[in-house]
Amino acid sequence: MSGAMKVLLFVLLLALVAVVVLAVIVATNKIRDDDNELMKDSQELPERNNRSCLTPICVSAAARIMNNIDASVHPCDNFYDFACGGWVKKHEFPEDKHSIDVISELENEVDDESSRILGEPPSKEDPKSVRSAKNLFQSCLDMETIGKRGGQPFKNWLVATIGHWPLISSAEIGYSFELTDVLIDAGKKGSFPLVQFFVGVDPRNTGTHVLKVTKSVLLY
Repeated sequence: MSGAMKVLLFVLLLALVAVVVLAVIVATNKIRDDDNELMKDSQELPERNNRSCLTPICVSAAARIMNNIDASVHPCDNFYDFACGGWVKKHEFPEDKHSIDVISELENEVDDESSRILGEPPSKEDPKSVRSAKNLFQSCLDMETIGKRGGQPFKNWLVATIGHWPLISSAEIGYSFELTDVLIDAGKKGSFPLVQFFVGVDPRNTGTHVLKVTKSVLLY
């Protein structure tokens, strides 16, 4: 092959590489332009769509989402920072917890609001269920009365509703104890002393349900 032919082939190879690089750059810019246009359209959508939800609940939900994102980050560069960066910047990791997220934050808000409502004195305007919940909640806070009564009222209720339990019943009192009957009665009352039974979907055949057994959960 002559020298001129080698030079020509080398020039053609460089031109091919340049075309490929140029095509990649153009495609990348096109994708970014499309993303920016999509984001612009999504921001202008509420103005164009007369059916946009503008109720206080929708506005509050939208405001929460906007406060949680970090609009300074492009979603194609780091979607996590784009979607959650604003929330992360506004929250410090608490020393007394092993994790924190949006759900736990909402749970804390619900707990605080529930405590406030249940701590208010019952009124005649409250539904019966709310009055009962307030009375129960406030009775649990009456530590002086609880200290005076001790655990005997609960033991009496337990024996009357579920049955005798060897750990709390006096050995001097004769009684018959059947673990199966006690567990059945406890389950009917929503309590699971040893193991918990529930009906769930069969993982091997999702069209049927089976009886499942799992560890008992201690509520606190």
